[in-house]
Amino acid sequence: MKIFLWRACMASVLAIVPALASAAGEFPSKPIRMLVPFAPGGSTDVAARVVGGKMSELLGTPVVVENMAGAGTVIATQAVARAAPDGYTVLFGTNTLGLNPTLRPNLPYNTLKDLRSVGMVARQPFVLVVNPSVPAKSVAELVAYAKANPGKINFGSAGTGTGNHLAQELFSVLSDTKLTHIPYRGDGPMVVDLISGRIQMSLSTIPSFWPQIESGKLRPLGIGDTEALPQLPNVPPISKSGVPGFVATAWNALIVPAGVPQPVVDKLSHTLEQALQDPKVRKTLLDSGAVPDYMPAAQFDAYLASEIKRWGEIIRARNIKVEE
Repeated sequence: MKIFLWRACMASVLAIVPALASAAGEFPSKPIRMLVPFAPGGSTDVAARVVGGKMSELLGTPVVVENMAGAGTVIATQAVARAAPDGYTVLFGTNTLGLNPTLRPNLPYNTLKDLRSVGMVARQPFVLVVNPSVPAKSVAELVAYAKANPGKINFGSAGTGTGNHLAQELFSVLSDTKLTHIPYRGDGPMVVDLISGRIQMSLSTIPSFWPQIESGKLRPLGIGDTEALPQLPNVPPISKSGVPGFVATAWNALIVPAGVPQPVVDKLSHTLEQALQDPKVRKTLLDSGAVPDYMPAAQFDAYLASEIKRWGEIIRARNIKVEE
């Protein structure tokens, strides 16, 4: 009897192995949709198109980038969560995946159960800038000034619950300072008021501030990464210049429906890794303010869970809510 059961189990295993190998070997046999949760033209769209283009070349099949903006990236994410679990629908995800589970408790999907990662693409570290009228030439001096003038420093964001809003709330918590949040409808109008001096500081990704940093209209004091950036080599990490423990970056990652077979995920992940080694891809990402940073699927799954936990604590502590 035991021998019979052993033979039956082995037969089942041997039947599964060729099926899994076939899933990877036959994939892809048709075009892949890559959904970008923002409108065309932004840094995320640029990154998706250069990475998707290289993956298309490596896979030998079209990777069609499709912009599906709306609802704080929920529309595109929901479309992927509900897509057939075959690897032909991929989300070019952003750090909102780590924010929305707490900001939007009524999400039409479960981020950790209905989705699985292919791998991280890149980091987009935040840079802290101030209007030159602020008498601070370093993060430490800014913290001292803020403590001496509680509530008088206005910080701008692209809107309540956005990544740069939460990054500044984290800065306020870790530096033990009282700052006043002024939300805008996107980075554009916020930067206009920052240059004019109506608000005094902000944290956002490099592209939002790059022209103004170069022209001297805004002063960069620190970055949200753990090391200096190639784009701003003389700007120190905030964590090493006045606010220990501060790390805040936007990021991009490839995400698929939860049921996609492991061999297909592995093939997509390996192709992503290869694409990020291409000099043209790396240069385009760096020029767009990102830092290429491949992270394999299992490692990124753990990272995403930690991001949901970390930002959830800040959102609850500051009682941040967004309009549905």
